[in-house]
Amino acid sequence: MKHYPVWLFSLCILLLSLCSCAPRSVRAPSPESDATMRQAMEAYARGECRQSIDLFSALAARSPHPSALNGLGMAQLQCGQSGQAIDSFKKALSLAPGSAALQANLGAAYFEAGNLRAADNAFETALRTEPSNSEALVGKASVYLERGEADKALKIMKQLPAEAGQTPEAMFDRGLILYRLGLYDDAERVLRQRIEADGGDAGVYNALAISLLGLNKNTEALDAIERAIAADPMEGKYYYNRGNIRKAMKNFDKAVEDYGKAIAYEPELAEAFVNRGDLLFLQNKRAQGCSDLEQACKLGLCERLEKFRDMGRCLTGIWK
Repeated sequence: MKHYPVWLFSLCILLLSLCSCAPRSVRAPSPESDATMRQAMEAYARGECRQSIDLFSALAARSPHPSALNGLGMAQLQCGQSGQAIDSFKKALSLAPGSAALQANLGAAYFEAGNLRAADNAFETALRTEPSNSEALVGKASVYLERGEADKALKIMKQLPAEAGQTPEAMFDRGLILYRLGLYDDAERVLRQRIEADGGDAGVYNALAISLLGLNKNTEALDAIERAIAADPMEGKYYYNRGNIRKAMKNFDKAVEDYGKAIAYEPELAEAFVNRGDLLFLQNKRAQGCSDLEQACKLGLCERLEKFRDMGRCLTGIWK
C-alpha cells in the first residue's frame, strides 16, 4: 500500500514561527495585509485551497514576505499542486534561509512530487537547524517508509517529542510503520487511537482496514474500508483493498467486482489484475484470467503468469 502522508501541519503555528526567523529586508505587513492573511488562513482551514491560493498570491504580490509565501505553498500542497508549492517554499527560504519550518515544508512538497532524494535532503537540512522539528522528523520517517525501510522509520519516530508523537499525523505514520513491520495488533491500537483523537479520514480507515485484515478480523476490516471508500470514492487502491478483504471472506464475485473498480480508477495497478485473474480462474473463466495475468505482466508483475505457464496454462495460442 502506498503511503499517503498528511502534510497539512498547523498553518497558524508555522506562520507565527516565521516571524522570529529574521527574514532578509522584507516590509512589515500592513493592516490590510493582516486582514488578507486572516482570510487566507481561514479559507485554508476550511479546505478551500483555491480561494486560499488566490488570497495568499495577492498578499505575496503586494508585499513578499516568508509568511505569505509559506501560506501560499501550504495552500498549493492542499490543492495537490506540489510543483508550485516547491517554488513558493524556495522563494520563502530565499527571504528566511534559517527557517527549519520552511525547510520541512519544502521537504513535504518534494515528497508529494515523488522526489524522495530532494525531500530527504530538505528534511535533513531542517533537522540540522532544529533537531527536534516534528514535521521534519515525521517527513524523514515518511521517506524511509516509502523506501520500504520501516525499521528506520520507526527509529526516527521514536525521536519525536512526547506531545508531537500524539499528533494525528504522527499517529498515522506510526500505525503505517507498525503495519509494514507486521505488528498488526500495535498498528490497530495506534490507528484506533488516531481515530479517537481526531476522527478518521479515508487514509486512516484504509490503513486500519489492512491492519485488521492482517489480524483476520475480516468483518471489522470490511467496515473500515467501507468508511474509507465513503470518504474518498475515487481512490482505486481502496477498492483493491476491499477486494482483498472480500477474497479473504470467500465472497469471490464481489471481490472480482472490486478489482474491476480498482482497475477502472487506477489502470496501472498490476496487483489488481493478478488478483482478479486468480479469481477468474477459480470461476472457470480461463481466458479472462489469462488476459488479466498478461496485463499484469505488461505492467511489470509477471511472477503469477510465469507460474501458470509452467503449469501448462496461459500458453500463447491455446487459451485465446
